[in-house]
Amino acid sequence: MNSQQLDLRTIIEDAKKSSVPSLKYLCVIRCSIELCNQKEVRDLLKCLKCPKKPSLRLTIKSQVEWQTINKIIIDRLNSILIPKPLKDKILSYSFPITLEILKWIELYQSYELPEEFCWTVKGTIDYKNTTKRIIKNESVCIKKRFVLSCIYCLETDIFLLWIDMPFGDKNYFINKVRNPIIFYWVITMCAPREKALLFDIDRVFQEAFHYVVERGYLDAVKYFTYKLHIDARQRFLEEIFNHIVDAKQKKTHVGIPEAKEADTWFFLFLHMTKDLQLKYFQNKCSLEVIFHMFFSSGRQKYLIMLMNLVSENMESYHYSDIGFLIREKYLLEYKDCNYRKTFIQFWSEIPNSKRQFLQRNKFLGANFLANLIKFYFTFLLEKGTMKSKGEHISKFLKSNKLSRHCCFDRDKWKLLLFLIQDQVVTWRDFKLYKPAFLKAFSIHPEKEQLWKRTLLLIRRIANKRVRSQINRLPTKKLQEC
Repeated sequence: MNSQQLDLRTIIEDAKKSSVPSLKYLCVIRCSIELCNQKEVRDLLKCLKCPKKPSLRLTIKSQVEWQTINKIIIDRLNSILIPKPLKDKILSYSFPITLEILKWIELYQSYELPEEFCWTVKGTIDYKNTTKRIIKNESVCIKKRFVLSCIYCLETDIFLLWIDMPFGDKNYFINKVRNPIIFYWVITMCAPREKALLFDIDRVFQEAFHYVVERGYLDAVKYFTYKLHIDARQRFLEEIFNHIVDAKQKKTHVGIPEAKEADTWFFLFLHMTKDLQLKYFQNKCSLEVIFHMFFSSGRQKYLIMLMNLVSENMESYHYSDIGFLIREKYLLEYKDCNYRKTFIQFWSEIPNSKRQFLQRNKFLGANFLANLIKFYFTFLLEKGTMKSKGEHISKFLKSNKLSRHCCFDRDKWKLLLFLIQDQVVTWRDFKLYKPAFLKAFSIHPEKEQLWKRTLLLIRRIANKRVRSQINRLPTKKLQEC
C-alpha cells in the first residue's frame, strides 16, 4: 500500500467522526430557530415559493414575503438587549433555518406544517424524529402516518398502524399503491401470505433499495444495507454506486447535493471494502460523486486535502464543479463550513493550467461576482454615489479592515475583493457575462446603467487606485456615476 492510499483511507476514517459544535454555535442556532418558529413567520413561509433547483433558491430573498419575514425577525431581535455582533450572527442564520423549513414544506406538501420540528445540533431538521411525532399524532390521517412509517422503516409503527387501519384503506395499499418502499412493507409485513407469494421478494427489495437511495432516505438506506448478508452487500453496493455515478454523468448541470443525498452516498461508500473505495478514487467518472459526498456534515474540511491527493485523476471540469458547489453553498448562506475561506483555499490549490480554464468559465467567477453584487451590494451601483463609494472602497482597500458599524457585509466584502483582485474574474472576462447580468436584473428599470456602473466598480477595485481615479473625474461625471 503506497502513501497516497494510506492518506485516502485516513481521510475516510477521519471524515466518519462527527465534530461537536461549540456552545456559542448551539446557542445561536437555538435562537434563530425560535425566531423562525414564530406564528407570523410560519404563516408567511407557507406563501413563499421555493424553487426545486437548489441553485435558484437565492431568488427567495427577492420575494416580498421573505422581506417581511426578515423585518419581523430584525424587529424581534432589536427588542432584545444583546450585543450587536451577536444579533448579526443570529440574523445570519435566519435564511438557512427558513430554507430548511421550506424544504420540508416542498417534500411534504400534503401534510400540515408541524407545530414544532425536531432539530439537529447542526441547524438542520431531524426528519426521523419529526416524523415520529407526526405518526403519534392521531389527528393526522392514518394513511399518511402509515406512509411516513414506511419511508423511515419504523417496523413497530408500521405493524401497529396496519392493525388499526380500516379494511378499505388496507385494500387500497395492497391493490393500488406501487410506490417501491411502501409496496415492500405491504408485501413483506402486511399483505396476506397468498398475495405476497405472487411477487418476487428479492426484486421488490432491490427496487425499494434503489428508490430510497435515489431520494436520500438515509434511515431507510441503513435499514436495507444491514438486511443484506456481507457478501451480497458488497455486490449490491457496487451496483447501486455505479448507478449513482452513471446518473450523475447524464446530468447536464451541476446540482447542489442536498445533505440527505451527500450523507446517503457517504454511508454507502463507508460500507464498501477498502479496495473498492480505492477503485472509485482512481476513476475520473466517480470522482464527481465522491467530491459531492464531502459537502455535508463537517466533511468539507477534508475537501482540499482530498482534491490534492487525487489531482492526477482530475480534469478541468472537476475543479469547475467543486468551485460551483462552494459558490452555491456560500451564496445560499450554508453555515456548516466557512465557504469563503474554503473557496480561497480551493483557488490557491488549483494548478495554473486548470485555473485558466476556470477563469474563462463565466458561470463560475462572473456569476459569483454578479450574485454578490445583486443580493448584497446593490447600493454600490446607485446613481450619484461614486464619490462616497470611492472614499469607502479606497479606505477599505488600504486597511483591509471594516468598521464594525460599516454598512458592508464584512465577509462578503472580503470575498468580493478576492474575486476581483486575485483575478477569479477579470474586468475583460466579466464583459462577456453581460447578457446573463441584464437578465438577472430583469425587473430593474435602468439595467444598462447598472451594467456600466458594475464594470466601473470592478475596474477600480482591480486597479486599487479608487480614490485618486475618482477625484480626477469632472464633477458632472461624478454626478452621473
